[in-house]
Amino acid sequence: MLEAIIAIIVGLAIGGIGGYIVRKKSSESLIGSAEAEAQRILEAANRDIEALKKEALFKKKMPLTANLLILKRKKMRFWQKKTNWKKPKTT
Repeated sequence: MLEAIIAIIVGLAIGGIGGYIVRKKSSESLIGSAEAEAQRILEAANRDIEALKKEALFKKKMPLTANLLILKRKKMRFWQKKTNWKKPKTT
């Protein structure tokens, strides 16, 4: 009888330790995959932010570039009128 109780206690102890180890490994792998997924999401978000920054900068510069082109054309027309410059005719 005593041997059976000792065997049950040893079996429970071994089962408890084995269950703890299995649960720990399972939790670690789950946490590792969650961390990898979080890292992937952060990298994707950073790429999107950089793309949005570039797009905003491009949109900000675009009107300035268009205005510069308009001013250059106006200046060129002014000097053409002032100097009576005509475009050469092509035949």
